[in-house]
Amino acid sequence: MITGLSGAGKTQALKILEDWGFFCVDNLPLSVIPEFSRWISSRRIRKVAIGLDIRGLYTYSSFLDFQKIREKYLRDYQIIFFEAARLALLNRYKMSRHRHPLADTSLLRAITREKKYLRKIRHLAREIVDTSYLTIADLKEVLARCLKIVPGKNFSVTVQSFGYRYGLPLDADVVLDVRFLPNPNYRENLRQKNGLNLRVKNYVLKNNQTKKFLKVLKTFWSRLLPAYIREGKSLINIAIGCTGGRHRSVVVADWLGRFFRQQGYNSRVYHRDIDK
Repeated sequence: MITGLSGAGKTQALKILEDWGFFCVDNLPLSVIPEFSRWISSRRIRKVAIGLDIRGLYTYSSFLDFQKIREKYLRDYQIIFFEAARLALLNRYKMSRHRHPLADTSLLRAITREKKYLRKIRHLAREIVDTSYLTIADLKEVLARCLKIVPGKNFSVTVQSFGYRYGLPLDADVVLDVRFLPNPNYRENLRQKNGLNLRVKNYVLKNNQTKKFLKVLKTFWSRLLPAYIREGKSLINIAIGCTGGRHRSVVVADWLGRFFRQQGYNSRVYHRDIDK
């Protein structure tokens, strides 16, 4: 359960957890939690994060309801409470121009009231996170430590092949051009086949220029992916292009996806233009 002061980073924390494969629901009303808990159990969803904010927790009766619901339905959930210094919260609200949930008075008074209302919830928290000076990368490290998540465990790599003839993939983080490799399209016995065919693969992979290129790729990605993980990235999309997207890019994308899996990464390979 993610809760705490408004503006302290609860929403950002839920976004991070969602990237890590958690099923996340924000601002879940207390009255819905019993049905939600049964729904989660029926589908055997194990990684769940619930966001609770001041709007459902600030009255005494709501706190008692929360205690009853927690003991009955959320016993296995731990509470992570987010807070920040008043000055940090004031600055964040000024920058975002969002309205505080209790802003029927001055912002400073709203923050003070919220701290008072959430005091009992704070005492129940297993972890209290002060985000006053945390960056996004810092927040990811803190969450990983709180939840005993191994850095990089949820990191995933998507490798897609494409043809320059049909345009660059809009979702690519990195684009590699392999049009310098030997082209099976110029071999009559290979032209109608694609890069999933063994003869096409052998034609491309056994070429000396390809071997040198793949050796460079191994070194490049062996160094780069750990750096991405250290920076807190949870996924990367690599696009590999040749002229038509049917031969060379398919072969290299398949090879690279297999290499990533051998290194222990979650890797998915997608051939965008293979049937065009």
